[in-house]
Amino acid sequence: MKKKYNFKSYDEIDDINKDYILSVSNCKNIVDIPLEGINDFLNHQEEWWREQQGKEKLPEFWEHYCTKEETIMGMERGSACNWCGLTEEELFDSLEDSNNANSIF
Repeated sequence: MKKKYNFKSYDEIDDINKDYILSVSNCKNIVDIPLEGINDFLNHQEEWWREQQGKEKLPEFWEHYCTKEETIMGMERGSACNWCGLTEEELFDSLEDSNNANSIF
């Protein structure tokens, strides 16, 4: 893989990268960090970022009417409601019971 960052002098480093590098280091001046370390760090960050872009998925949610908040609430799948404690499984069990009861008539 071709390395995106290969600074040969500190003057080549733009202000955005300087600010970022200094924000994640204990240094107050960019020249206190070896150029090789800056290049390695930024190339590693770039590679990591590209790998993450294909992996991240938005969490899926389930909704219910929360009796504590008295509104429709969305919860991340697998999580109970933070307010009333209802789980997705309990909701579907109650809906299934309700549908079975209605089918009798």
